Amino acid sequence: MGLLMCGVFGVSAVFLALLGVPLFRGTVPPNGLYGFRVQATLEDPSVWYPVNRLCGVWLFVTGAVLLLTCVILYVLAIDPRTAAVVNLAVLATCIAASVGHGLVVTNRLKKRPRR
Repeated sequence: MGLLMCGVFGVSAVFLALLGVPLFRGTVPPNGLYGFRVQATLEDPSVWYPVNRLCGVWLFVTGAVLLLTCVILYVLAIDPRTAAVVNLAVLATCIAASVGHGLVVTNRLKKRPRR
């Protein structure tokens, strides 16, 4: 993988990680643009904040894993097409895990008894 491609993937990975920070710090209120936006999270702040903290951690971890993957592929001098497929596979896997985990936690929080 070339230095330019590694740079593009690396900057994208850092951007994803940085997007996660305000979410896991709990500073993003319910909104229609940024965060884990499903009906249950948008309707109830007591669901929004815990789910978005979790998804913020997932975004940060996804960025870190992608950055590590990028560096490893660069050091191993992997073919650019193969490197792109590997990076996209890692990204898709992390996003799928994040969405799945977010939906499970959302459903658990919706079903819990109100105080």
